[in-house]
Amino acid sequence: MTHLVSTGRDANPEGKWPQVSLLSLFLNGLATVQIVWVYLLHVPSALNIAAFENGTERTPFQYRLLMLFPLRWAHSSHFMAVCAAALQRMHGWLPSHVSTEAVVQFLVDLLCLASTGFVVRVIYLAASRTRILGPFVYPLTLILVLFSYTFLTTHAIRFVYDFPSLAFFSVGLYLIYFRRHSAWFVLLFLVATLNRETSLLLLPLYAVTQCVLSGPQRKPAQRTLSMRGNASFDWTRMYAPRSVAVILPLAAFWIGWHLWLVHHFARNPSAAGPRLLLNLALLLCPLSWPQVASACGFLCPIVFVYKNRIDDPTLRLWIWLLPAWLVFMFIFGLLIEPRVFGELIPLTACTSALIAEKSMLRKLGIAGAPRILPFKVRRFS
Repeated sequence: MTHLVSTGRDANPEGKWPQVSLLSLFLNGLATVQIVWVYLLHVPSALNIAAFENGTERTPFQYRLLMLFPLRWAHSSHFMAVCAAALQRMHGWLPSHVSTEAVVQFLVDLLCLASTGFVVRVIYLAASRTRILGPFVYPLTLILVLFSYTFLTTHAIRFVYDFPSLAFFSVGLYLIYFRRHSAWFVLLFLVATLNRETSLLLLPLYAVTQCVLSGPQRKPAQRTLSMRGNASFDWTRMYAPRSVAVILPLAAFWIGWHLWLVHHFARNPSAAGPRLLLNLALLLCPLSWPQVASACGFLCPIVFVYKNRIDDPTLRLWIWLLPAWLVFMFIFGLLIEPRVFGELIPLTACTSALIAEKSMLRKLGIAGAPRILPFKVRRFS
């Protein structure tokens, strides 16, 4: 049996985070800025921002209230006004009029995209046995964002709450994966629910993760390597008092919040409608297939098919929830909007890297390539 053990800096035996080169940090930063720039300039907004700020936009879009507060604040912010005036002088690069709300959206989206890429990299480093693809995980996350939010042939639209939703879900996965104190998860869930109702999908991930007995430790520095043979599950922990004490109150809050929203905005015009029959009709049209499959960079089916190549038991368990997500969006979302699968980008990017790593090491091992790899190959029976 061949066991690959990292022995270089990537092994990180002391629990310290691997250093990121200044060049990598600089290029990833430029790439993040470029994607947000393209997203805001070339993907038209589906919302009337003025109506959204006034609470008169169509439902269910008006229900996603969190971004309403920074957008309103931008009107009275001197700093935002100075930034907008400076950007307006960049002729040829930006539109002739740059609003303070646009500056807020840019800064928020930049922070959200950067935090998403960072979280994906941290989870990959904890789950990987060699970490050799660590430098490529952040760029891979950006590529998946491009496919899901900008490379659009139909329904080329954006919403102010999309990137915040992506970031909230990513941080939620981080808190669940590393078993951080439940108070942090509760706080994040409450805020994420104000932003978008897809926060509800964090609850099943939280529940099933409680069943993994050999999952990651509370601190990344104490993380041990996840071996498939060492994983065990106790499904009774899903409805144990410790889990129920978190899940049931959060589910009750989610239901109560949305009942209040429906009542409060009952007089708003509505863009809601039946999705199931519409999605069935769309799937019968071959022209819609490329955009439907482009969600998460065409990688969701690959991740599900090759999930057994993921050694980490928690991530492998999460992949089993992909069909449930598809069913949920088939009923409530519009499949030709890849953004409805955007929250899956962190999981897809991380597990795709792990699958690629496992496959690559198998191939290189057959070819005698371990001689040139930065880790030793130990054989033992």
